[in-house]
Amino acid sequence: MTLNYNKSGSKDNKFGFNYNKNGFKCNKFGYLTLTNLVLVITKMVLRVTNLVLIITKMVLIITKMVLIITKMVLKVTNLVLIITKMV
Repeated sequence: MTLNYNKSGSKDNKFGFNYNKNGFKCNKFGYLTLTNLVLVITKMVLRVTNLVLIITKMVLIITKMVLIITKMVLKVTNLVLIITKMV
């Protein structure tokens, strides 16, 4: 880990922390504290979950449509069989 001195005279490293003159670590990313980071990740997971829910509903609708079409084809096939037996 290489430490560099930034313009304010505090040590800076590659891992996202500034060391101020008192030797304490400061978060380089400002407002993005651990709690905020967890909140952002939670919101992203919620969005992905909602997207998966929408896709699942669409698949269910398509499955119902295929079932309806299959039933219609079966009825037409039965009707054709009945007609061919009559002839």
